[in-house]
This record gives sequence, structure tokens and C-alpha cells, in this order.
Amino acid sequence: MPQLPDSAREMLRGKAYAHVVTRSAGGRSQITMVWADEIDGHLAFNTSRGRVKLRNIEREPQIAVTVQDPRDPQQYLVLQGHAEVLPEGGSEHIDRLAVRFLGLDHYPYCSRARSACGAGRRGSHQRPPPLGAGSARLIGSPQAL
Repeated sequence: MPQLPDSAREMLRGKAYAHVVTRSAGGRSQITMVWADEIDGHLAFNTSRGRVKLRNIEREPQIAVTVQDPRDPQQYLVLQGHAEVLPEGGSEHIDRLAVRFLGLDHYPYCSRARSACGAGRRGSHQRPPPLGAGSARLIGSPQAL
């Protein structure tokens, strides 16, 4: 799987807000804003068991993701491909995102017994230069609430 270029990786290391598009069982688009991240050269975001986007991804992993560069709104990243939910690391990942986005050591909106579930995607992306080609993936551990 190709990795994101350095310019896209750098953008995702900041406060990168992404919009994830999945399909409902009825075929309608479902769009969710998420905190985006870069892990090992791939886009990552976090979700939890019971969320609509996770149910949609588990049923149909084809997704699209857009990320706008907060430092330069004319720069953006578009990724399309298949999501991969990783079975471990969700709680640690959401805590890292809480440091970046909330300034807190731990994500405060869930019980510590609950693991967050990550979702991302792999495939190709398109956007204006200079980001170039790349891919993304998901992280997390889906657990019952």
C-alpha cells in the first residue's frame, strides 16, 4: 500500500479535521467530521463501537476522506479507498488525539473500559499540488460499550 507523501503527513500531524464519507445500508452518504492523524505514513482516525460510520465501514468498507490544511485552506487532501479497522490501539490513539485537539492527557468522553475503534482507508488520493499520491489506514479496537 503506498504511503502518503511527506507534505500530507506533515499536514496530518497538526490539528487536521477530516470528513469521512461512508454509505448507509440504504445507499445514502453519511458524512462525519473526525480528528485525523498520520500513523506510519497512513491516514488514521478514531471511532467507537456503536457509531454509524463504524457500522457502515464494517458493512461496506469503501469510503472517501477529505482533509483541509488548517494552515492553508487552499491545500487539501482527498482519499478514496477501502477502510481497514485495526483491532488494537484505539484507546491509546484517542488519548494522543486528545492531547493534540483538546490539550488533555486523556480523552474525557468515554469510560476507560471502552476501547476506541479506528477507521481510515487505503487507496489513492487526489488534491492540488504539492501533496502527490498516497494512501491511508484505520486504527483502533472495536469493543462493546
